Amino acid sequence: MKITFINVRVDVYPQMGICYLSSYLKEHLPGVETCLIELVFGENRERAVRKILATKPDLIGITTYSVGYQEVIELSNLLKSVSPSTPVILGGPHITTLPQTMSDTSDLAVIGEGEQTLLEICRLWQESTAGAASPERAFRSFLDAPALADIKGIAYRAAGQLVCTAPRELIADLDSVPPPDLSILNMRWYTSLKQFLVKKGLYHGFTLLTSRGCPYSCRFCQASALWRKVRYHSAERVVWEIERLRNEYPKINALNIIDDLSIANKPRLKEIVRLMQEKGLHNRFDIGINGHVNVISDELLEILKQINVVQLVFGFESASERILEFLKKGSSTVEKNRRAAEMCHAHGIGVGGLFMVGCIGESEEDMRKTIQFVRETPMTCVNMCVTTPLPGTELWELCKEKGLVSDAMDWNKLDFGNVNNPDLLYINESCIPYSRFKELLQEGQDACRIWNPPQSIIGNLCYLYVLPLDEFFRRAVKKLKGMPRHLLLKITSRIG
Repeated sequence: MKITFINVRVDVYPQMGICYLSSYLKEHLPGVETCLIELVFGENRERAVRKILATKPDLIGITTYSVGYQEVIELSNLLKSVSPSTPVILGGPHITTLPQTMSDTSDLAVIGEGEQTLLEICRLWQESTAGAASPERAFRSFLDAPALADIKGIAYRAAGQLVCTAPRELIADLDSVPPPDLSILNMRWYTSLKQFLVKKGLYHGFTLLTSRGCPYSCRFCQASALWRKVRYHSAERVVWEIERLRNEYPKINALNIIDDLSIANKPRLKEIVRLMQEKGLHNRFDIGINGHVNVISDELLEILKQINVVQLVFGFESASERILEFLKKGSSTVEKNRRAAEMCHAHGIGVGGLFMVGCIGESEEDMRKTIQFVRETPMTCVNMCVTTPLPGTELWELCKEKGLVSDAMDWNKLDFGNVNNPDLLYINESCIPYSRFKELLQEGQDACRIWNPPQSIIGNLCYLYVLPLDEFFRRAVKKLKGMPRHLLLKITSRIG
């Protein structure tokens, strides 16, 4: 059998979850074939459907994020109009937190961790469709199979009603999941020269995932809703994966470890460092890691320096003590944020800063504190987005009570990474009028540009691997137009 996975928005970082699903199926289901189709935002949907169906899939799996879920619905509708007997299975954060939003043209949803669940779905497909006289009969045999109700962690429709089965237990031993299947990725794109972690440089970079879950429970983050607890790959497994990347893709010179917080377990981290030094991997890559101000210490930073960590990214979020307390539930303070940045600089490690503005109850004074923090704190890269409630979070439930979001909303409104989205959801109108917020947001974006260098022309050539030629040139022209303003802001900030 063949499964075609779909990612509706290709990014510089690969969908590692799909790679794990592929490797798990290949290990436990002899003869299974997998492939991944990654679509560019705005790509012609009819062309995309032709590309997907040309792989001749038995099952189609689509990753869902709330950002972009509208595209998933549209794609599923189009797929079903062309190939109604090919089952469409949804998975990922959005459908896990809101299974009731499964579109009418999707047949199944995987809720939560997907490896074991998808394996059981595939086995049921093989058993229930064996000897079927036609694709239509195979499709009905599969969806009508009584054993469907015995698969934990799925949602499906029976007699027109949505059914959610019992929750799936989390995989206790992460090392039992085989390493991610990189063969399904467009590795020319993912390892191409581009701005990857420290934005002042170009890298042949790649992504590593060494744990699942986060020990914190911020009001805006989906991680705790998705994973429920933290689990780690062993140090030996992590270093084996790094060694594999070095051997199979020797041009890779940077790694971005995208775990929510991989450095909280200090004994494990020390063992990773020891093994990397033993294998000569400690100076092979520039490494970027996500951090949290609560775990930063001189000892930890010295440990990270031993494996050439050049950037730590922090969710600073706000420089208003009141707003930060609300967003992060007391797990950090403005002073801790400032101190963490200073300590990183003292050890020669770059600081990546993530901020959000427009939170419920945020005043103009609160927002100005954040903008000033960005201006005054040297960073290697910085991003400011609009505070957006995501399903499964406390912030979502609060906004739902206020009537700001619903299960039937336009999901394009949650595109928080695109501050220029004219339909972007704004949840703080009662404190700062939207017109004034946009002016302040522009100030914040200008403050970010002080630290973020202009786009590199050479670094953007890699997009030729994923974009049609006309779209590549359209985006290139747009970026070139923004360069003069970016340079002017950097010059004036230094003069000031």
